[in-house]
Amino acid sequence: MPVFEKLSREFDPAKVHFIGINTTYQDDITQMQQFVRDNDLTFTIALDIEGQSSQTYQIQALPTTFLLDQRKVIRTMVLGGPVSEAWLRAEIHRILQAPR
Repeated sequence: MPVFEKLSREFDPAKVHFIGINTTYQDDITQMQQFVRDNDLTFTIALDIEGQSSQTYQIQALPTTFLLDQRKVIRTMVLGGPVSEAWLRAEIHRILQAPR
């Protein structure tokens, strides 16, 4: 999460959005909020209590990272983690520079 937080502060929010989705069924909103506070996260974190996002996107591993383009088409998916800052930065730049 520190890499996502760092890059969410660096990239123009008009071009890059970071959204976390808590899909662990055993967590409740209090635990999620504590996690956000403990890790000083400022980007949006949603709580998916029912597991709808896991079903919709066929999540098989946690964490799973999706990178979407400007049209909201998934361009990259990573099962597991963590992802490195250098890799994530390069992927974001690659997607931003791709033809629309």
